[in-house]
Parts: sequence; C-alpha cells; structure tokens
Amino acid sequence: MRASDGRGFLAENLSRHGLFIKDATGLAVGQRITVDVDLSGIGDCRVTAEVAHVITLEAAASLGRAPGAGLTVIEWLDDAEDLWASYLRRLNRRGDVVVLAVDELTGFLLAAAGYQVAAAPAPGDLAQVIAASDVPIIAVVVPRERAAGYARAAGPRLPVIAVDNPGDIEPLLDRLDGQL
Repeated sequence: MRASDGRGFLAENLSRHGLFIKDATGLAVGQRITVDVDLSGIGDCRVTAEVAHVITLEAAASLGRAPGAGLTVIEWLDDAEDLWASYLRRLNRRGDVVVLAVDELTGFLLAAAGYQVAAAPAPGDLAQVIAASDVPIIAVVVPRERAAGYARAAGPRLPVIAVDNPGDIEPLLDRLDGQL
C-alpha cells in the first residue's frame, strides 16, 4: 500500500469499508489521504480515506498490538470499489479450502493469509488424507526437491506446488487463489 505522500505501508484487516495500516505514523484522526492499495492478484486500487483512529507506539506497547492507523474509505476512485469487493470475496473463499504444506514457514504464512492449512503427510499417506478430508484440499505445497515424490503420489487429482523460497509468499498466493 502506498500513501499519497509516496510512503509504503502494509495494509492489514481490509473490510468492506476500510483498512488498518500497520506502522503508519504522522497521521491524525480526521485527516483525509489518498491511498493506493495493491490487491495481490486483482490489481491496484486508489481510494480516498479518512483516518478513523490511530494506535501510537505507546498505546500499541500497552495493548500488545501493532502501531498504525485505521482508515475509513470515503471515496472509491476509478473501479476501486469493484476491485476491492472482488478481493474480499477471494479472501473469504480462502477459508473454505485446505492447503497441505510441508514447510512450517509456508504453512504459517498461508494461514496468516486466510487459508486453512494442514501439515502435509508423507507421500505414501497422501491419498488417505485426501479421502478423509471433510474440506476440499486444493494443493500440496512442498520444497522443490520433494515435489517429484509428492506429484507421483498425488497423480492428476491434486496440484503439487514446488516452492524454492518458503518466505516468498505472493507468487504462491497467486497460484493458490487461481484454484479457488
């Protein structure tokens, strides 16, 4: 997310009418700003927002929260409202499916992005786990060096996504979101 003054921030907790900008400083309640938000896999949208509340460093420390600012969208620029709604629908669908992950960091990041995540079993147990799941499993995410074994076990019924860098989550989210 980029504010109208060019500063980049992490947008969290998007809702139908607002968002929270982590680590935003120097904003005052009631201030209006133009915000560019990168909606991963959907596109960029621009909104005018009003600062609804600010969590200072001091308040954040005492509350155990991150500092930042809560913004209320007051104007959708161009096609931002449709993009925003589409993105929120995609986020909501993430919770309806399971991703099996071998790497703990990948699993943590996928869960933080809204996916249900389960530890991937050994390849020999994969078919049994798929059959026993009450929730649709959309992919198995594995380190590249283990992908061939999982691909053989999964066959054509389940995508196996090989990951080189477990912390590089955006391309993985784009691929998984394409399965929704």
